[in-house]
Amino acid sequence: MTLPLTSQASRRATAGAARTLLSAGGASSSSSSAGSSSSNTNTQRAFSTSHSSHAKPRKARVAADAAMNIRKLKAFQYDDIPTLGHEILDYNRDFLRVFRLVELELPKLAAFRQPFTGADLGAIIKLRFVHHQGETHPENRKVVLSVNVSELFSHPSSPLPTPAAKHKFLLLAGERYSPLAGLKDARDKLRIELARSTREGAVGWNGSELKSAEANLSDEQEEGLRNAWMGQVKIGGDRFPNERMNATWCLDTLQKLIHEANQRPEHMTNVPLDPRPQLARDARAHAFGRSNAVSLRDFPSEWLS
Repeated sequence: MTLPLTSQASRRATAGAARTLLSAGGASSSSSSAGSSSSNTNTQRAFSTSHSSHAKPRKARVAADAAMNIRKLKAFQYDDIPTLGHEILDYNRDFLRVFRLVELELPKLAAFRQPFTGADLGAIIKLRFVHHQGETHPENRKVVLSVNVSELFSHPSSPLPTPAAKHKFLLLAGERYSPLAGLKDARDKLRIELARSTREGAVGWNGSELKSAEANLSDEQEEGLRNAWMGQVKIGGDRFPNERMNATWCLDTLQKLIHEANQRPEHMTNVPLDPRPQLARDARAHAFGRSNAVSLRDFPSEWLS
């Protein structure tokens, strides 16, 4: 049995013998092919190799040849303004442009100046707009119109001059009518008027009237307010993309209701009002009776002793 040679000299000898055999085989094959066909020529391809230390990754070679290679850039010579400086200049240009408009263009609007007339405190129509501090939200286009029925029916020149017209108006309003809506605001308004009539001097504007003792209503006043209160009609709209369009739609709907209520209202006097919408509101407000459920306050204190 012959053991394999493991020394470096033995491996070199084996590699040299293998190369000799390969070269001899290649020569014999080329001579045989030349003898069989004289037209065929023996072509050889030369290969050249370089040391592995000279090889570089592809990214390194591309980066070295790039025209904007950061390693080839020269040091900053302070001959230009940096990026932050350009941003400051752009901001100053925009600032000056706005001030130029204020100085030269806004005085031209003085020709269209009109005196401001504040809203009447007794206005019967209120429009509530929704905004989210400048953030875009689908609810921004929603508008809710509210009007007190008592103000529509307070005097003969009102939009609803007769009780029959008022009854038909409430029938047409349907679920938009709430008998108790707006009662709290009416109570606060009455309390403020009562406090201002009894107090002397200036009255605070931040709700201090409601904190005074003179603003408390008696039982007779509270009962009279409840009996005289006729409820409120609310109309909300968000079908249009703009809040002004929705406000116009709410106003037009209210005008149509008033116009239709004044058309032969005596024919609808025998039709009663539907109380189910108000009953549903009361049920939702009281959470379907769960507000009266047993809580920790009902726990017997004698059990703790």
